[in-house]
Amino acid sequence: RSSPSSLSLLLYIRAPKRRRFSLFLLIGVVMVLKSFVEVEPESHFPLENLPFGVFKPEPGSLPQPGVAIGEYVLDLSAIAFAGLFDGPLLSNSDCFNQVCSCSIVLCLVVRLEIFLMLSLVLSSEDVVSVYCALVGCTFSNFPTVKFSFKPNLNKFVGLGRPAWKEARVTLQKLLSATEPTLRDNAALRQIALLPMEKVQMLLPVVIGDYTDFFASMHHAKNCGTLFRGPENPINLNWFHLPIAYHGRASSIVVSGTDIIRPR
Repeated sequence: RSSPSSLSLLLYIRAPKRRRFSLFLLIGVVMVLKSFVEVEPESHFPLENLPFGVFKPEPGSLPQPGVAIGEYVLDLSAIAFAGLFDGPLLSNSDCFNQVCSCSIVLCLVVRLEIFLMLSLVLSSEDVVSVYCALVGCTFSNFPTVKFSFKPNLNKFVGLGRPAWKEARVTLQKLLSATEPTLRDNAALRQIALLPMEKVQMLLPVVIGDYTDFFASMHHAKNCGTLFRGPENPINLNWFHLPIAYHGRASSIVVSGTDIIRPR
């Protein structure tokens, strides 16, 4: 009985030369990626699926861009600040560093400096507790100058597919079990990897407007019945051209948000 890897190699050798390249791509797609972050088999967020979003690390904190990995959220602003988005499209982009406050960068610098200094003189068990105590008292009265915008993924989305691909390749490499850059950096992991259960998810993009299409026959029939009755619920033009209407951007909210319907 052959293992999947040996079977793949056997198929590759026996395939005609003109088909080997496409078969090689197929074999690469089905290979399972493994992260140093523990990911349960039933998780929706393995290394192959890294959904982007915006979150608050804790109530009252500043929104940050992130991706889900297992039961954690990876803070992309911390990864960008560490200079780890080093590809040609993202290395000079601030798409993950949009800030609400001109003091946040200074806060990150000071936090990292504190953690690094503590790690030189304290044991690994004491570093985290002392760091949290210092950060809590140091930044409670940190001066801020707020602006009128919030971090979102609009700029990243606007960069297009090449930048999305570059970001995903970079993140899959950083989170992989064989890559030491993040895996062996305790200070960066402490700042960048946050338990998902402790964060608050926000809308990932600023939605200016949108168009709602009657793509589902079931939906079109239900709405048509309300307007025209059950005798003629769907107009014939629905079967021949796209039917759409203007939607309200304010109706798009984060999953789990209570919806107050008009009486």
